[in-house]
Amino acid sequence: MTNVFNDYDVAAVRDLMNGALLQAADAFSKMVNDTLEVKEVNLTCTQPVDLFAHYTEAFLLTTEVKGEIQGKSYLLLDNEEAQVAIAKMRVNDPFNADELTIFQKSALLELDNVLSAAALTWVANRLNIFCYGDVPHLQKLTHTEIQSFFKAEADSSSWIIQSKLYSHKDQTSPSFIWLFEPDMIYAIKKSTK
Repeated sequence: MTNVFNDYDVAAVRDLMNGALLQAADAFSKMVNDTLEVKEVNLTCTQPVDLFAHYTEAFLLTTEVKGEIQGKSYLLLDNEEAQVAIAKMRVNDPFNADELTIFQKSALLELDNVLSAAALTWVANRLNIFCYGDVPHLQKLTHTEIQSFFKAEADSSSWIIQSKLYSHKDQTSPSFIWLFEPDMIYAIKKSTK
């Protein structure tokens, strides 16, 4: 099923998610004691823009959005980005991308949990709805698996919001991606009445 969204719909989703992404960047900044900036924001209703070209392999953290709107959030970090984030969260175990320790996995899961919660709290408060993120899941994927994964996840009826959370200090830029079901626009329209 393909939905046709007008310019107002696209602008409303973009405005809502820009605020949510800024909240997530602020939460991430506080967790890792750095200043992060939201960059390369893309909003589509088709297939994702390929922001994944530089990933040969990456850690993918997935949080399912439940409640009055449905969707998923994804945090994608390459090995270096994961290592930097883990170190900044004061987990001092030796880093081995092929075999994370339980503390390193927990740090990445908590990072995703905080980012998703910050963004979803913004969305819920702005739309005056009930929504929340389920328990995040962590997996490691190759470049080909990343592309296949997002191609399978996103269909032509979904809102896809992609962004980079850029650190000036470390020159890292994890991808923060949201996929929402088409009915998100009805929650936005209902909140503006």
